[in-house]
Amino acid sequence: MAQKKKGKVVPFRPVALTAENYIKNQARSLPLHECLITEEWESAGICSILIARRHVTGNITVGKYLCLMTMTGTMMTTTWKIC
Repeated sequence: MAQKKKGKVVPFRPVALTAENYIKNQARSLPLHECLITEEWESAGICSILIARRHVTGNITVGKYLCLMTMTGTMMTTTWKIC
């Protein structure tokens, strides 16, 4: 019976996350700190939404979303990390 060939062993190296990549990949798992929406958003048809998430270190990441309620949905997104 033929022996199975073992593949090449590649050492595992964790990829260091930059601040921007951390926010893109891990921000959803952070606890919600605060969520704000503009007043009268239902009648205006357009609204701004601010979502703040708190890091374990106490820092806060804020995402701003501009939403057009009548047609296209989210138009623009921006993220800031507040230390």
